[in-house]
This record gives sequence, structure tokens and C-alpha cells, in this order.
Amino acid sequence: MNRTRDRAVDALKKLILFSAILHLFLLLIYSIGTLKFEYLNYFKILEIELFFPINIHGFYSQALSVATMVLIYLLMYFKFTKKRT
Repeated sequence: MNRTRDRAVDALKKLILFSAILHLFLLLIYSIGTLKFEYLNYFKILEIELFFPINIHGFYSQALSVATMVLIYLLMYFKFTKKRT
């Protein structure tokens, strides 16, 4: 039972990762094709404005988006990964 559950959870993780990568790839292609790079804004991708209205637009929104992604990456890197020795 445990082995089947582990495989199912592993398959689900891989499905979610694959879907996210495909989604970002399609957004990148669309953004390049239309020259509208705001589609790559992290907050727009997450549709976070549905819950928390953000009145920052343009350059500042893009800069805040990049800063948020870097902060989350660093958090994941230092808090949730193990050092290899």
C-alpha cells in the first residue's frame, strides 16, 4: 500500500512540475510573439490580484515580481535543500 501511494504522489508531483514548466514556456512564447512581457509577471501568472489587489503597474510591478521570485528561490534553496558533501 505504501509503495503504491509513494508512486502516486511522485507521479502527481511530476505532473504538476511538467504542467508548470509547459505553462511558463507557452507564456514565454506568447510574450515574445506579442512583445507583451507583462505576461511573465509572477503576480499575473499566479493571478494573485484576484485576492490581493496590487496597484503597482509597469516597471515597478515587474521589478517587484522579479524580487519576489528571487526571494522565494533563495528561501527554497537555503531552507529546503540539503548540502551535498
